[in-house]
Amino acid sequence: MNKLRLDVGKQVFELLGLDGQRIAVLGIQLNREQSANFLTSSPVCLFVMEACRSAHPWARKWGSFEHTD
Repeated sequence: MNKLRLDVGKQVFELLGLDGQRIAVLGIQLNREQSANFLTSSPVCLFVMEACRSAHPWARKWGSFEHTD
């Protein structure tokens, strides 16, 4: 998985994983705690998310797992 697209909602996050050819290889919904657990165990990837009020804190947290934003 090369890219991970994140839709940051209030309760549930939508994750869409794309490979190098932009083909969806993953599509899941996770709550806040599950998202951190998932990202610590997933391969390093580029993640993309919407620009919203909570985007920067989440980008810092997820970036601490060696992912890039």
